[in-house]
Amino acid sequence: MKAAMIDLESAKPKEVAVVIPARNEAPSIARLINELSSLGHAVIVVDDYSSDETAQIAWAAGATVLRIPFHGGAWFAMQTGIRAACQQGYRITVTM
Repeated sequence: MKAAMIDLESAKPKEVAVVIPARNEAPSIARLINELSSLGHAVIVVDDYSSDETAQIAWAAGATVLRIPFHGGAWFAMQTGIRAACQQGYRITVTM
């Protein structure tokens, strides 16, 4: 597979999904989602069995939220989010 440089700011809306694995990120998740959404990209937050309000806050901020019913770790959450972005038809997936 050949790597390519992509200018995310010029990518068309709904072409790019940003996947964020999150666990107990309630204090900061809304600000991050708002900043990414302002660029026109979709945000998929994968809640890795948080004990706080991470999922609810992310959903209220406009992200697609996937909840894992056990603590799978960051790598499992990332894989889950990438798989969801592919299934939803996004051409570009960015991970954080």
